[in-house]
Amino acid sequence: MDWMQLSDPLPPGALDGVEVAVGAKNEACDTVCAQRMKRCSADHLRWLNSCDRLREHFGCEAGCEEVAGLGPSYVDGNAPKAERPAMCFAQPLGSASLSCSTHEDNHVMLCPCV
Repeated sequence: MDWMQLSDPLPPGALDGVEVAVGAKNEACDTVCAQRMKRCSADHLRWLNSCDRLREHFGCEAGCEEVAGLGPSYVDGNAPKAERPAMCFAQPLGSASLSCSTHEDNHVMLCPCV
């Protein structure tokens, strides 16, 4: 497993004006933010894409792992065992696949809404 190390502190002002929102299972950040009358900021996803940020919002009781194409998200604790319940996922640093439209079954996304 590729376990993430502690992330660098956020630069000053990195999330100024951003509401960090937690969606419902299977919801993309576009939907999560629209429900708040805001839009998802793809530019700010990178600041939420770390195990430290995920742990601030979810328990990550089963740990946190970097996986391309998944995250930043938390797997619902009631998900089937094969889907790794209570696990947090972040994407590898510099991942081109960070997207406001990403969603996965049984995953709860961490979303930057502006």
